[in-house]
Amino acid sequence: MFGLDFFANREFLNHEFTNPHFDASTGLSPDELAAGLRQLYDQKLESTPYALLRAEMFAYLYDHVQLEINPLNLFAAKINHQKLLQKYTGLHKAHILSKFAPEGLALQKNAVEWGCRPCIDYHHTLPNWNDIQSLGFPGLLHRAEMRKAELLRDPSATQEQLDFIESVIIVYSAIMRLLCRIRDASLNYPQAQMFSECMTELIAHAPQTIYQAMMMTDLFMMIYEVGLENARTFGLIDRLYEPLYLADLEAGRFTDEEVRELFRYFINKYSAADRWAGQPFGLGGADKNGNYGSSRLTRLILEIYSELNITNPKVHVRYHKSMPEDLLRQVLGMIRSGTSSINLQSDEAVWKAYEKIGIGREISQHYVPQGCYEPTLMGLEEPLICCSWISIPKAVEFAVNNGVDMLTGKAGGTLYCTEPAAYKDFYRRFLVQLDTIVNNVIRAVDLESQYMHLINPSPLYSGTFASCIEKSRDIYNQGAVYSNTSLKLCGIGTAVDSLLIIKKYVYDEKKLTLQEFREILQNNWQGYEDLRIEILNEKNRYANGLTEPDTLARDIYAHLGALIVGRKNQIGGVYRLGADSVMHCIDHAVHVAATPDGRLAGAMFSKNMCGVAGKERQGVTAAMRSVLSIDTSDLVNAAVFDFILHPSAVEGERGMAAFVSLARTYFECGGMVLQGNVFGIEDLYAAQQNPEKYSTLQVRVCGWNEYFVKMTKEKQDDFIRRCRSAQ
Repeated sequence: MFGLDFFANREFLNHEFTNPHFDASTGLSPDELAAGLRQLYDQKLESTPYALLRAEMFAYLYDHVQLEINPLNLFAAKINHQKLLQKYTGLHKAHILSKFAPEGLALQKNAVEWGCRPCIDYHHTLPNWNDIQSLGFPGLLHRAEMRKAELLRDPSATQEQLDFIESVIIVYSAIMRLLCRIRDASLNYPQAQMFSECMTELIAHAPQTIYQAMMMTDLFMMIYEVGLENARTFGLIDRLYEPLYLADLEAGRFTDEEVRELFRYFINKYSAADRWAGQPFGLGGADKNGNYGSSRLTRLILEIYSELNITNPKVHVRYHKSMPEDLLRQVLGMIRSGTSSINLQSDEAVWKAYEKIGIGREISQHYVPQGCYEPTLMGLEEPLICCSWISIPKAVEFAVNNGVDMLTGKAGGTLYCTEPAAYKDFYRRFLVQLDTIVNNVIRAVDLESQYMHLINPSPLYSGTFASCIEKSRDIYNQGAVYSNTSLKLCGIGTAVDSLLIIKKYVYDEKKLTLQEFREILQNNWQGYEDLRIEILNEKNRYANGLTEPDTLARDIYAHLGALIVGRKNQIGGVYRLGADSVMHCIDHAVHVAATPDGRLAGAMFSKNMCGVAGKERQGVTAAMRSVLSIDTSDLVNAAVFDFILHPSAVEGERGMAAFVSLARTYFECGGMVLQGNVFGIEDLYAAQQNPEKYSTLQVRVCGWNEYFVKMTKEKQDDFIRRCRSAQ
């Protein structure tokens, strides 16, 4: 076929990142490269605009980095950069904020006492794959050069604009030199002839075949991710690649089976890289009129992904009610069979949420999910999707302890000198504490955001946006059409359950005074184990389809939506809101004292929009009703329903029909993102006892998948608790 056989080479390919073979003759060692970068930074920091210095550092790396050509991979290139540029964002951030906004640094340092971490998200980015694929590297460079020529003729052009365009030209010129180096190195390997020929084509022009398009993606990823920025999706690759795919088939350049082989190599490369939190790509979706754009290529990609039985990359599939039944069944069938590193995202819910921040469907119909699930208007928007997670349980702690952190004794919230006389007063104080946390977080984020273009200028990222080139402004300097900022909410289940326990035990039944409850929590339940067991057995909890907790959860989200969604930021855009916790239900929880729901100090709290692990006792439909009580139009940054189903519930045709019905009902009732697992609790116990027999058992971990046997015991036990309550 290509002179290579994927399955014959797969074992070697699976270890190509753990056992790389960089050619020392092709460049400097990482230590030498690091020394050269540091020398450049130190010598030019005070004399050169940082946008230009940053570009020169990128160019220095590209010109001197070591290469590897793996002739057994159709996507053969790797570079030995070891993320050496990444540290300069943190280093320069301290330099800039200490000089211009020391209050921002202080707020970020103190934020740990609010149970969160406000910090600009330079990591999750979505380069404009449309322009990357349509222009190619030479086209992106030419566009910047043409804009420079215009600026030189424009008497109103500023030096800042000229410096920006020059930084883009420096970077993309260096990329062209790097591509030539890679092509020339590959000529030493006869087996890499197909790769070499592809490189020659991409040096000359934009991709013209599906192989060239896939290679363009792979090369851009490799070249792009030398700093802090990561491309958190390949884009909607069925749409991006389909015209070339069909043209290749018609012209006889590739057969269908050869395209499948290309995808095996392409997708598996990112599995072998074991990318943190999974490398996303997207599929499907409808236009504003409901016309769903699925294709033969969509199904082919899903088939290959399922065949590989991997957790990484991960797949975002856009859902609309017009989604073909067979495609929905294909996706759900993959989840049912254990390939669960995939989620479904509702176009309708996303469009409504964008409308709430003033963006209509004629624009939002083109959204692309990035990261774990976050919708982004590719080529138009920089949404800074993960600037902070708001710890809702921390507000409960402040409400109980009158604004003082129980773990540190420091004042972190709004201080009160009196006790709330009734539950409505306590709840009002909880909302005040929540507002205090949110306002402090926004203040910290706003302070840093004004200096993003000085901290982390990004000529490579910016060069993919037509608006950045036209405005001649960095993407972190309002170069995008929409410069938005996103926050997320964490721990709703823990917070709701805790508030209801306070209501019942302190105010309704008066079993304890608030002062007595406060002392119990300060002592982490020591000496009150029986009371804790009694509280842990309370059934009036969120995520069980019950009116009181679900209404409370809805009201808390609505309160935060009114406070945050559409709020003006300091960079010409607005704030967006989301409701997923990822790993922060663990690491932010470390900074939250014991909570009234029976949770111990530092223990993890509820993740995403779930209830507390082990407390979702009424099954998946009840949990779904609870999540559907929330207005997702406030949550354009994603609202996630996690499910766990026993295999017996979805087996056979009858089970698949039920699974399809569950998914369609969830989306018809306003749900936004659906993801989950199909396994039995017996499988999890068996995997703990005999991990070697369950090496491929996948479980969904917030926004990505992990192999169960590779998880920590704490995470394994959490899944078992959730599975036990769900089944």
